[in-house]
Formats: sequence, C-alpha cells, structure tokens
Amino acid sequence: IKMSFGPSSNSPDDEYYLGFDVGTQGLKLTVLDRNGGVVTTNSINYDSSFPEYKTEAGMHIFPKDGVATSPCLMWVSALDAVLEDLKSQNFNFSKILAVSGSAQQHGSVYWKHDRVLKHLDPASPLASQLKDSNSFTILDSPIWADSSTQKQCLELERKIGGAHILAELTGSRAYERFTGNQIAKIYQQNPEIYEETECISLVSSFFASLFVGRYAPIDWSDGAGMNLMHLRDKKWLAAVDDLVAPNLKQKLQSEPVNPNTVLGNICGYFVNRYGFSPQCKAIAWSGDNPCSLIGFAGTKSRAVVISLGTSDTVFVSTDDPKPQLEGHVFPHPTNSKSYMAMLCYKNGSHTRELVKGKSSSWEDVEQYLCNNDHSNSSALDNNIFGFFYLQPEITPNTHEKTGVRVYSWGNNEVNEIDIDRISNAEQFRICVVSRFLSMHGHMQGMGINLIGGQENGNDSRILVTGGGSINKGIQQAIADVFQVDVYTAKVSAGCNNKRDRKTFDSASLGAAKRAHFAVTNCPLPENEFEKAASPRKRYPDTLYNLFSETEKKFVSSLIDESKIK
Repeated sequence: IKMSFGPSSNSPDDEYYLGFDVGTQGLKLTVLDRNGGVVTTNSINYDSSFPEYKTEAGMHIFPKDGVATSPCLMWVSALDAVLEDLKSQNFNFSKILAVSGSAQQHGSVYWKHDRVLKHLDPASPLASQLKDSNSFTILDSPIWADSSTQKQCLELERKIGGAHILAELTGSRAYERFTGNQIAKIYQQNPEIYEETECISLVSSFFASLFVGRYAPIDWSDGAGMNLMHLRDKKWLAAVDDLVAPNLKQKLQSEPVNPNTVLGNICGYFVNRYGFSPQCKAIAWSGDNPCSLIGFAGTKSRAVVISLGTSDTVFVSTDDPKPQLEGHVFPHPTNSKSYMAMLCYKNGSHTRELVKGKSSSWEDVEQYLCNNDHSNSSALDNNIFGFFYLQPEITPNTHEKTGVRVYSWGNNEVNEIDIDRISNAEQFRICVVSRFLSMHGHMQGMGINLIGGQENGNDSRILVTGGGSINKGIQQAIADVFQVDVYTAKVSAGCNNKRDRKTFDSASLGAAKRAHFAVTNCPLPENEFEKAASPRKRYPDTLYNLFSETEKKFVSSLIDESKIK
C-alpha cells in the first residue's frame, strides 16, 4: 500500500469528500477538503498485494479465447486493505461528508443474493463475509479487456436493425467488452448460472452497493457502456429482455440514475468499523472515464483529454453527440444536458511495456524519444509507422485478432518492412507516434477537430493524464501529431512535488469531486495546467490519410486471414 502524502496544514479540516477508483491494476482513493484541496491519497496494487488471486496486471487473460476476467473478491480485498491502512494512520473518517467512486467500465458482477450485504458484520472484512456467504454466482468477473463475444455482438446488431441503428440508440455499436454482450454470452453458455443470478451490477454499482448496504442502481454515464441503455432517454431499451436475455431488466433491478444521486446514508458497517459519520452520504458511483473527465478537465471544460493507462482513452464534452461506428458517446457525469465523446484503445501501457522490452528503462526510451539526433524525436521523420495489436484492439475493432506490422511511407506509397530490422527503442517510438495518428483520424471521424477549436466550441489544446503522460517524449509526440499545445496538471491538483505528480489519479479525484458536487451542487475549482509541449514541426496531410487507409487495410487483412484459416 502506498500513502502518497499526508494532510495539508492549511486545509479546512471540517469537511472531507472521499473518492475511490477501482482500476484494472489497483485501487486508489483521494480525499478532498471542502475547497478541493487534496487531504490524502492511498493506493494498492492487486498483483503484489494479493498474489493468491494469481492475476497479471490485475487480470486473468486467456488469449486463445479472447477471455479476460478479474476476481471480484480481489477488488473487495483491496477496498478492505486501503481502508485498514487509513485506519492505522489514525485518519478521521468522521469528517467525510460524502463518498463516491469510479470503476473500470463494462465489468460486471453477478449477485446470487444480498442477505449478507444487508447485514454486514463490522467485526470482519468485507471480502471474507461475501466469500463465506457464497454471495456471487460468478467469481471471475468479465471485464473491459474481454473480446470473446463477437457472436453476441453480431446477434445484437442484427436484432436491432444494424450497427448504425444500435450506435444511434445507445451511443455505440456492439462492442465485445460491453456488458450487454457479456451477459448474453453468460446466458447462452451457462443458462443455469444466469437463472441463479438475482442481480447484475457494473463494477461501479457493485461498490456503491457495498457502501449503501443494498443493491445500488447503475448510473447513466457508466450504464451507457452496456449497449443496453437509450442514450437520450437514459432508460433501458424497452426490448432488452428479447435482445439480450430473459428477465434481464428485472436482474438490473432499476432504471439508470443520475450519477449525482444521493443513494442514502452510508451503511452501518463503515460507521462501526472505521468511524464514518452515520450521516455520511453514499453517492452513486460511475465509470472511470466519466470520472476522469471531471477529475482532470473539470465540469465545464471543452478541452480534449488523452488518458494513457492500461487502456488509452481520448474524450471530450459535447452538447451535440454524433455516435459513429468507432468510438462512444456517454451522458455527461455532472451535466444532464451534455454528453462525452470517447475513443478507447485496448493496447495501452501493457503493450508499450512489452514493446519497450526488458533491456530498456523508461528513462532510456524517454531520452530516445526526445533526442534531437533522431530527426526531431519522431518516427514519422524516419518515414515509418506501424500497428502493435498485441491484444485484440478496440479502435479500430480487430474482431479478436492480433498482429504487428510496420510500414515505410513516401511518395503516396506504403510498403511493409521487416520489424526485426528495427531496434526496441525505435519500435517503441513507432508504437507511440502511431497511436496518436490513429487517435487523430478517429477523432475527426467523430467531428472533433482541434484546429480552430475555439471557433467550433472546443478548447484548442490537449490535456494529458495517466502514467504514460509523464514521459516528455510522449508529450512531444502528441503535440507534433495534433499540432496543438499539450498541458499537464500543474503540481497535480494539490500535490507538492514531482513524486506526487506521478501518483495523481484523475479518476478517484473526479469521484471525490462528484461526491462534493452531489451534496453541495457547487463545482469545485478547476485544476491549473501547465504547458508540457508545443508542436515542433508539421507533418504533411498525405501522411494522415495514408495512415488511416493503411490502418483500415491492415485490420481487414487480419480478419480476412482468419477467415481463410
């Protein structure tokens, strides 16, 4: 467990707001004071802290089948551990007025019953009580990294009338990781388990349930990532039982709720075990991407945010959503009249780590990216780009297929080259720059244009967050590809040094801000940002077109090869 920094000597100490983030690789929390100052943070890594669950990067991955799961009890064990650690630090839980949280999107938890949930014993950890009571029908929860439901996706799109219609209705076409398709797979392959399931929660509403002591509703920002919710009505599709599985609406318990809903007072377990106030409010939880938008960009910003983590995401607020076949639109987490547009990439930090290789450190590749001897720090200047789909990719959708290719380009031509001729450091550079080329192309497809952003209502800059955003070479690559200035959080919203900057977590911060907003209806001060990089050169327009065309052809070749085989 890592305690990042302690209480600030000049922070108001009478009102605190607690936000969690249940991520893929670990669980984090942030406590804010009434002015938005960071009081304390805490985090725990699943792999190192809970080796008994035998996860890698917090997951159980079965590449052959495209299956990815995480033990739901591991997440609960992490919650137990971070709260116990705060308790050992003599943290005063009674000052917390409201609790909310963020969680990895699309993951689902399958309740067998809520008998123990309603009567939690403060003398015992949560994880042991839920395990001993056999509270779940499925212990390994399907998560966002799963790509095993192509069959169910095709069925859903066929039943609804096509991918475009599904995207217009729900904000996204059918995606393998989306919860509705995961539920359909469980029903089709294990109908007895589905029948035995009393309630289906998202990871976010699962944790909200723990804090309120009963089944908590799904919020509409996270609920939009299920392919089950009408984007504009914010209600479950009327035919959800016929489209996915019988009695599904009943198992979802209730219609989606506003993310700012006060579910009630925190349950007695947390009052008696940790000393929370009985009047502390339990707020609906939401997804990590909606919470990151609030935590990093704030409630009103129109800037584009790029988050570089286990998965890479890019998102922006909009009042005029344009759902496409690539990307997603969710209801905004704090403004009920707005939306957020988002792209998600599965091959994030884990893929960059593998491409980097064990022989190079992060400092080595950062220096390589920034080294002026390498043609202004971009693989594009060496006329090479590539695709590193070590896991089945989401954007573009590779339909469970993997593959790696690099290409040289010039004179409006593209030619494949042998990757074995390229060093690990150069491969890393190609991987990084090509990711942002892909983001650029798909963002334009969703109508997000950074050039002249102030004129079209957007903020003509990019805000970056996540572990990869600390790398100066990556910052520069973003600036060069998008031709806009790149900003990072200034002193990380309350952190006092560079070490703390690295521990800044926008998702748990956003959850804490949402907790404050839900009970006060007043937004906290926005983060301050500092410029991290500016464009150093402009690439020809032909490059962007060549990249997009090659991306489409490579994905098609992956799918065609699989059909031949």
